[in-house]
Amino acid sequence: MEQVNGIYSPMADFAGGEAFQLEVNRDGINKIYIRFRSNDVRNTWVISLSPNSDAGGVHLYKRECEKEQITPPLFGWQPCAAGDGVSERHATQLVQGVPKLKYHYGPLQEINWDCQPPLSGLNARGRTPRQQGISSSLIVCVIGAHNIPETRAHEFHVVCQVPGKSEIVESTPVPARRDPEFKLKAPVRSWKHGDHLEFTLYAERNIPIGQAELDYEHFRESGFVGEVPVTLLGTDSQEVTMGVCITMPGQSTPGFDVAVRKEHGSKIGIEIAPDLQSNALAVTKILEGGLISQWNGDNPEQQVGIRDKIVDIDGVAGSCRALLMQFARNEPRTMRMRILRSGT
Repeated sequence: MEQVNGIYSPMADFAGGEAFQLEVNRDGINKIYIRFRSNDVRNTWVISLSPNSDAGGVHLYKRECEKEQITPPLFGWQPCAAGDGVSERHATQLVQGVPKLKYHYGPLQEINWDCQPPLSGLNARGRTPRQQGISSSLIVCVIGAHNIPETRAHEFHVVCQVPGKSEIVESTPVPARRDPEFKLKAPVRSWKHGDHLEFTLYAERNIPIGQAELDYEHFRESGFVGEVPVTLLGTDSQEVTMGVCITMPGQSTPGFDVAVRKEHGSKIGIEIAPDLQSNALAVTKILEGGLISQWNGDNPEQQVGIRDKIVDIDGVAGSCRALLMQFARNEPRTMRMRILRSGT
């Protein structure tokens, strides 16, 4: 078959689908996965094995879209169940595996293999795909700063670097305020194991006003997410902090766990909105007197904030719909949530 932008062009009997993933063996192509719009369910795309394969073209994965899309979605695929036409044994295997698929469309030589789907077997290059969403570099995320005293400056920005090395990562300038949001997220390619990190807070373009350090010991094992104290230059203030998230090479973005006891009549006390791009629930409001407000009072270093993302509830993750179903459960239980900081 001919290649089109690194993706194998489907044969005529693929019914308008396009090749998704190849599994190869020594004798050539073994199975071809194709994606196409479902004829049975509106605004739904499916992934099936080739009609020419031994599986007979049953749907293996599906992805619902809020509105009809001309091109298939890239992320958020979910495994089909027996009710979707997959055999019971195969459906169980799919659910037990990693349900979230990723897809890269582009020239073959530019494919980032970190984004390969988590399917068994070899990819088109004959190599086992690496874990999804994992970077080979240290990733630094500076979410924002807190409690900066009033100043005449018009804007702030933050810089991160490894002491003694020339590489820097820098946020875009943001309006000067007490709690600026930097939303800086970038790899630090010069970082090596054992290196510390240094953060410098600037007013205007080139006036340093504060510094913070994060020792290697604080993030060496599983990354870091939390507040780092900032020393304001020329003052003795100990109130300024910087929200930082560090992701180690080969690891996923760190977060923190929240556990609250839900009884009959108790309220979780947050308003949420689905974040379809991240397959998460974004916190839009925290209500006084709710369980999350109580958690924040009892856990000042792990407070849930506005725009933080809930990515797992009671061990369920992978789609906004699945999270919402867990969130809506009314029975008494200890509700456990995995939280990623806003901006990460």
